[in-house]
Amino acid sequence: MDPWILPALAVLGLALAGWFWLPRKGARLEIEPLLKELGKEYSVVTGVILRTARGMIRIDHVVVSPYGLFLVHERLEPGRVDVQPGQREWPVSVWRKQREALYNPLWRSRQVINDLQEKLGELPMISLVVFLNARLQGPEEPVLVPPQNVLRRIRSFSRPVVSAEDQQKALAFLRQDAR
Repeated sequence: MDPWILPALAVLGLALAGWFWLPRKGARLEIEPLLKELGKEYSVVTGVILRTARGMIRIDHVVVSPYGLFLVHERLEPGRVDVQPGQREWPVSVWRKQREALYNPLWRSRQVINDLQEKLGELPMISLVVFLNARLQGPEEPVLVPPQNVLRRIRSFSRPVVSAEDQQKALAFLRQDAR
């Protein structure tokens, strides 16, 4: 057996482990370029600050389209996230050690929809939570979308439900009044 095989395999194993477990630098740049590929009937507003009765909320990206308003929330936690839809907090583990608890992003995204509907009315809103650096463990939830499936999930809505006038109203609010 070649004496270089074992060290080469060890280096390859460490590289793969690092790719899966360590946070990636510049992860915030991954979603915005994807959203720009949606096409002309979609408008993307990034970094929306929404004033609410409970304080200020930041929405990473809002995609306004004839098919609804898509609220895209980016999560940067590294490691493994234990999805527990009915629980207030979800455990986050890095290298098999529980690091912290994460407030349930499904509940948080529902709160954001409620607050935004107070401002814009009952427009159809779809929340998408994208974990950029974590592996999810547990039941699948339609709100939790891997980065590579964001465009597919948005494009899966193909029935027009938002008028051009409501789209313009939402865009005007998101670009100015929400700040």
